Amino acid sequence: MSLTVTWIDGKREPRCPPDPAYPLGKDVDARSGAGLFCHVDLPYPVERCGYFLVHCAICRQTIAITTIHP
Repeated sequence: MSLTVTWIDGKREPRCPPDPAYPLGKDVDARSGAGLFCHVDLPYPVERCGYFLVHCAICRQTIAITTIHP
């Protein structure tokens, strides 16, 4: 697997409820138009507010995806 996922705990509780339109979370597309891509399922739900760092060892891209606890 070329993707590594690290969840960083923000150590705080959310101030507002999650969006009820996405009870199971939502997809994030970070391809920026690239034809080839990798895919990884992120753990859900998470403990509280924080973010995922997703790093690809092949293209060396790293993205941050914020999280809130539902």
